[in-house]
Amino acid sequence: MDETCLSLSVGGLPPFSARGCTQVLKPIASAENHRTVNGELVTTVSQLHHKYQTTIKSQDKLPVAIDCLWKGQTIQVGCMQRLWQRADGLTIELSREPVEGSVVAINAEREPVVVLGVIERTVSLAAPGFVGYRPLLTMKITDFGYETEEWGEGGVSWFLSMEEV
Repeated sequence: MDETCLSLSVGGLPPFSARGCTQVLKPIASAENHRTVNGELVTTVSQLHHKYQTTIKSQDKLPVAIDCLWKGQTIQVGCMQRLWQRADGLTIELSREPVEGSVVAINAEREPVVVLGVIERTVSLAAPGFVGYRPLLTMKITDFGYETEEWGEGGVSWFLSMEEV
């Protein structure tokens, strides 16, 4: 069994480097809220700016293999974090490309729904429900780092922060 479902197109995850990873996936901070003269709250953001930023962290015996990575470099990230969308019909177009084999579906009672097929971002279902998947995101590295305690037994902590291109 793999230690994590996380995948990186560059660098890598040596054994004992990514057990118990955490991933925070959130929208980039491009939207701004403003009040109209009538006091109504409006958000100013284009759908073109609906992008994610993420920080992945872990503490294990070894660090992630990011020696060849630098700020500004573009990589593909197979996220650990699962996104969910409601499927009112028998087909749904996912908002992002899914990691291969990661698409699942359930109904309102949390029972499995058969996924009949996945072609790129289009998912065919046996019944309406909710579709979950791990997104495959093209991202640029914004920050990364290691922390090691020389005599401690805590291993190595590392983090990798990125934004969707």
